[in-house]
Amino acid sequence: MRFYRIIFIIAGVLLFVGFGFVDRSLDIGPSTLSGEETFAIPVGWESYYVVEVDLQEGGGVSVAFQEISDGAVSVYLFHEQDYASYNAADDVSRAIHSARGPSGVLSVDIPSEGRYFLVFEHAHGYEFLSQDVQLSYLFTGLQRDDPDWVFFGVGSALIALGIIAATVAAIRRSLANQGKERATTIRQTSRGA
Repeated sequence: MRFYRIIFIIAGVLLFVGFGFVDRSLDIGPSTLSGEETFAIPVGWESYYVVEVDLQEGGGVSVAFQEISDGAVSVYLFHEQDYASYNAADDVSRAIHSARGPSGVLSVDIPSEGRYFLVFEHAHGYEFLSQDVQLSYLFTGLQRDDPDWVFFGVGSALIALGIIAATVAAIRRSLANQGKERATTIRQTSRGA
């Protein structure tokens, strides 16, 4: 096997792996997150628990909750601007969706891209109790924040090395072919002499 063919193979592998790394680094499309957790809402009128997520349009929030210390909770879903109103003045009127009780399900399709806040607070009459809540959640359409710059850098370097290797191989091949043509021309002229 000729040397330039080996270099072409190496160049192809470098390019393939490099583009794979770059593709992985730019994979910032929507994803899904699900899980379960238990948390406590501390005693107090202004105590609450919040889950913050960045979602794309067309995403969704699906939550099942159960208050496990014999009480009830209120659950609200806010867009970022509306959460600021809630946080400043305890204004729940701008919630996208709400649920109340010892247990329940909240399932909402997201109307627009943005940051959303899922707020759990004491239901009326339970403010003087610490409340434990079990939560199962499914968030669809999560937006990943930033590209992975390490993968992007490694991929770009591998692509550059692949291009350099392919160029070297092409030059070596060209020189090898010129040498064959020159040798053939010299042999042909020497036979005729």
